[in-house]
Amino acid sequence: MSTELEQVDLVEAEPVEDGDASAGGAVAAYDPATAALDALETKAVEELHASWPRKTRTGYARDWDNLDVRAAGWR
Repeated sequence: MSTELEQVDLVEAEPVEDGDASAGGAVAAYDPATAALDALETKAVEELHASWPRKTRTGYARDWDNLDVRAAGWR
């Protein structure tokens, strides 16, 4: 494990009003309820996967790896 910091690119953004055409495209209004539900769903999926026994997680991972290898041959 490294203690070095990793440099990342920053994105500059400004809030816009609903329907502001100068934003360069469609602007979706921020909906706190949707954001909260998305966060809950993400956390639920993470906790579900974390609750699986280790052998189940590694078995599924191995199955997906094998499927990827077989699918690559079908292309």
